[in-house]
Amino acid sequence: GGNPGASPYLSFGKLLRRELGYPIGLLQTSLGGSPLCWWNPKEDGRLYRNMLEVVRSQGGKVKGVLWYQGCTDTTDQDSPTYLSRFREMVEGFRADMGAEVPFLTVQLSRLLGTWEYDNSRNWAAIREAQRRAALEIPGVSAVPALDGTMSDGIHISAAFCLVLGERLAMAALRNIYGKPGVPAAPELEKAFLADEKTAVFTFRNVQGRMFCYNCLPDITVWDEEGIVPAEGCELEGNTVRMLLSRPVKGRCKAGGGWEQDPKFPLPVDFNTHLPMLAFYEVPLEGSGEALHG
Repeated sequence: GGNPGASPYLSFGKLLRRELGYPIGLLQTSLGGSPLCWWNPKEDGRLYRNMLEVVRSQGGKVKGVLWYQGCTDTTDQDSPTYLSRFREMVEGFRADMGAEVPFLTVQLSRLLGTWEYDNSRNWAAIREAQRRAALEIPGVSAVPALDGTMSDGIHISAAFCLVLGERLAMAALRNIYGKPGVPAAPELEKAFLADEKTAVFTFRNVQGRMFCYNCLPDITVWDEEGIVPAEGCELEGNTVRMLLSRPVKGRCKAGGGWEQDPKFPLPVDFNTHLPMLAFYEVPLEGSGEALHG
């Protein structure tokens, strides 16, 4: 394909060296296109065992793990179990290292080309698993990658490798090295119905205000009849209000940046220009109940 042969981790190491004042060592153990089962010691585990061998050959200790993987698991069989299997891999590695090693992860980027609803659902499920991993597993962080430029239908460009490496370095400074004031990407905090035609989403980690220039943000609401189209939105502070084209019916869920190639812009933090982390099938509080505006 058009893989540019670039790496996010060079800019990652350079930024950390500049901020910390000492060199950063990188141990290469990845393999492009590898499924999670090759990294999970409770499944096939072949690449997991290789990773242990490489780490032990270099002294047996690491400060953290950089993890950007998942496109091979976007199948009906593998996507529903991604979170539990990723947890097994993290816990296994920490047990073998004898330390709570941090994991800095990247949400899946985009897949260009023919749009398929079922395929989009699997890509969305992996992104949601990656978002939840950062919420539920201590020492796991996630950074967004849906706003990047591409070098072909699936690989990010060399230019975006630089950006992604810097985002990972910022996550390391914040969550591993304890540097204060390092911004994080907006993360969904709460989703609820204000009334039968208004879905409200609040975000944490917003330094300024949520922003989506003159566009509907890439947030979708589903009810018992399917997608509820949006006809407008209001953004204020850390809140995005989606104005729906019809009253919702029954239980509702929402997704943001869920398609394999999102067609609308992701809302960003106006101050940092970091896009929100994608989310999928998040229940809307208040749906299926009596609503009071």
